[in-house]
Amino acid sequence: MKMTRRDVLGALTAGAAAALLPARADAATQLEGYTVEPTATVAGSKLQLNGAGVRRRAYFKAEMGALYLASHQISFEGVFKAPGPKRIHLVILRDFSPNMAAKMFLSDFKASASDEEYSALLEEVRLMGEAYSRMARISRGDVVDCDWIPGTGFVPQVNGQMLLKAPIASERFFRVVLQNYVGTGAPADYRNALLGLGGAAETPAAG
Repeated sequence: MKMTRRDVLGALTAGAAAALLPARADAATQLEGYTVEPTATVAGSKLQLNGAGVRRRAYFKAEMGALYLASHQISFEGVFKAPGPKRIHLVILRDFSPNMAAKMFLSDFKASASDEEYSALLEEVRLMGEAYSRMARISRGDVVDCDWIPGTGFVPQVNGQMLLKAPIASERFFRVVLQNYVGTGAPADYRNALLGLGGAAETPAAG
């Protein structure tokens, strides 16, 4: 059967869309020697791995990050507007002092927020700064989970322990935090890896 121009264009479009989607993740994988699980459960909801990658700062690898959502998304707005809980899962790849971690958070937040957003969110930024100051140290292998739970707010945990005394309810605050990972200001290779658009080589986990 002879294909029409519309058939050819349709096939090419479908192929391009499929190429953007990550391979089906039905088993744990390894990245930088740490396990990336195919699913995560947040507030009773089972989320799927959207993508994973490594963030570099200057000349060193700072963190392995993985993004978990209810359904796969390939853009910042898609991630932000996706219904249900969301998780940014981080494994720290080198030691940091709490003071250095606080400075990196503040620098990233300022870079991702507009002047108006930063001014409006000073209280939330202060709460995060105080949380970092209460930590004794941040070591290679520490696990940080930054969850957004609708109706509850932003809930960060370090090694399973709550970082804040109470969740940050501001969705605007979470939007700025999310910009740091999958927004246009995030490192392109890291952003694309978390969006499942390539940039991170994964290998099956042993077991």
